[in-house]
Amino acid sequence: MTKILLTMPQPGETITEGHIVRWIAHVGDVLTEGAPLVELETEKALFEYESPFSGTLECIIEEAGQTVKVGEPIAIFETAAEAAARYLSLGVALAYADADKASQTQAAPQPKNDAPEARQKNSVGQIQLSPFVRKRAAQAGVDQTVLTQLAAQNEETRVTKAALDNHLASQGVAKLSVDIEVLPVSPIRRRIAENMMLSKTTIPHAHTGLAVDVSGLTQWRREKKATLGIELSYMALIQPALIKAILDYPLVNASFVTAKNEIHCFKNVNLGVAVGSEQGLVIPVIRQAQNLSYTEFNDCLQDIVKRALIQKLKPDEVGGASFIFNNYGYYGTTFGVQIIQPPLSAILGMGAIQRRVVPVGEPGENAMGIREIADFSLAFDHRVMDGREAGLFLSELRRGIEALLGLE
Repeated sequence: MTKILLTMPQPGETITEGHIVRWIAHVGDVLTEGAPLVELETEKALFEYESPFSGTLECIIEEAGQTVKVGEPIAIFETAAEAAARYLSLGVALAYADADKASQTQAAPQPKNDAPEARQKNSVGQIQLSPFVRKRAAQAGVDQTVLTQLAAQNEETRVTKAALDNHLASQGVAKLSVDIEVLPVSPIRRRIAENMMLSKTTIPHAHTGLAVDVSGLTQWRREKKATLGIELSYMALIQPALIKAILDYPLVNASFVTAKNEIHCFKNVNLGVAVGSEQGLVIPVIRQAQNLSYTEFNDCLQDIVKRALIQKLKPDEVGGASFIFNNYGYYGTTFGVQIIQPPLSAILGMGAIQRRVVPVGEPGENAMGIREIADFSLAFDHRVMDGREAGLFLSELRRGIEALLGLE
């Protein structure tokens, strides 16, 4: 058997480090290639990293909560000599003798044991607790031995706020009163903050919008659901009209390259979809959306949004958008002033659909009616386009939606 090192992967050309959220596998586990190994978070996504090796997880070098640079060792595997040679030749492993960090670790493996006693023993020095819980424990004088016992009761070797509160109550200690709870900034949240600051300080934002009568669209959607049992998202139904408007006015599907003082128009519509998750805003991308029918787009959309919400996106599914759609109306809001995602030239938002009293019939008639209306707003880079192009794009989008463009 041969020892090899697992290193922090690079799931994207611009990624330089990864944050270890939790280890799914345990020391002593015998794994096959593709088995769930560790949950990682980068500036772009939170995802499960599958084992690239078949072998025994002998030692975890970097525990949960650590941020590690790409290429640095995070675990030691023991595998068959022939397999180890193959992994090294493919560049997916690092030779055990080549890493200085390996000599500083306790290489003796601990066999996996799911009994509470074993979990308690293995948790020494590996306790996970938030800064808030750590502060409360320190203020109450809770020592390491008690924290170890509390962590052993949790499958993730974590001391929770509830567990600490219960322990303090059992000892007759009143719950501590604090003014604030300190929350660590995750890599995704940090990246969002950096992007938003970059956007607001480098892009001259302009905004415009209009109201769209989606009564025909909502009726068509209800009929399809009643007759065929198909649940279609509004974005999928809007997609044909949106694609046509983008292709007719390609400046919205572009970026401003400051270094070259050039506008780059993208040939494909790689449509980014803003998804709000508990970890922060994620923008998975449906590539070459112009080649998909609305039903194909609907299937892709449902799949990618579902996986975004449970942190199952693959790294290559995040990033590379040429245009972004944000359905903030999903949360009940009707209008939003959005921030452009650098280096793109625009982002389109859709508000909640409302029943409104509006004029109906031909111009000059005084009839009023109740229609279903949604407000669309466009934030655009004023270096790339003016209000003329932005207005023409939105007007074309409205025509397509109200005409049920591309829907059979």
